[in-house]
Amino acid sequence: MKNQAIRDKYNYLTIIENIFVVIMLIVIVLLSIPSFRENNKTEISKEATKFTGWTPYQLALSDPKVLYCQEDIPPTMETKMIGSTASNLGESFHFPLPVFPKYPYGSLPAKGTLQVERSRLSTKIDDNGFFESMIIKGSLDIDTGKENDIRKIIVDHLELGSSGIIHLLGKGKLQLFVRNAFIFQGTSTINAGGSPDSLTLYYKGVEPLHLGEGTQIFVGSIYTETADFNLEKGNLTLQGNIIVGGTTVQIENASSSLIHSLLYAPLADLVLTGESKIEGKIIAKSITGSGTSILQYKPVNIAPDFIWKN
Repeated sequence: MKNQAIRDKYNYLTIIENIFVVIMLIVIVLLSIPSFRENNKTEISKEATKFTGWTPYQLALSDPKVLYCQEDIPPTMETKMIGSTASNLGESFHFPLPVFPKYPYGSLPAKGTLQVERSRLSTKIDDNGFFESMIIKGSLDIDTGKENDIRKIIVDHLELGSSGIIHLLGKGKLQLFVRNAFIFQGTSTINAGGSPDSLTLYYKGVEPLHLGEGTQIFVGSIYTETADFNLEKGNLTLQGNIIVGGTTVQIENASSSLIHSLLYAPLADLVLTGESKIEGKIIAKSITGSGTSILQYKPVNIAPDFIWKN
């Protein structure tokens, strides 16, 4: 009986080994067929390009921290912080930049240049387009269409001076792609009275993006691909998400306010001077400050345009 059990076990193992050999031979034959090999590579390549969007959990509404800083927070800073803080020296976290979208070159009709002077009448845009330049000194209405519509506009050079106004109509969203230069001066406003979710400005220029050179309002989100971000001395009200891909964020305003704003600059040194106030949440590489600036925690809503890649 014992010998019979050993023989049965041996026969069972032999069958398993033979099945394994047959499977391996089939795989080798299939991989030798060019069409199958190429199709298999294609499927692997497609799978490798897939990603699932996510958001760093520290940006959730339930997280009460006003500041995450990669480096240690200087204990001698005069800046007042209303809310808890964290540094990477005492708490592990990871803040990559979200995906910066490809500009829709070639897919939008060329519109040349647009210059809007002061007038009682507004100039209106109601379709997508690529503009070599926009000089806005008067009122420009942009119709974003119905709900869930996306109006796309590319501008090489966008300038709002004096009393320039960009006003959004409709229930859709404006994606504003600024390729080289964005100048925002005087008492200009963009989307004043609107929703921050209805506008996202993607800045591809290499020069620092300057705001606050006057009494201004900007309601919407901003993403600089590689440029630094500066808030100059002036009186600016900014409401929305600010994503900075550059290495420096300088806020030197005596009376500017960021309201319910996410300032997300994980590669940047944040420099605060004067009496600026940020209400929301800040992500930075390092922070230094002088004067009596205030950082106060407020819940922030992440613009749905921003997608992180894992």
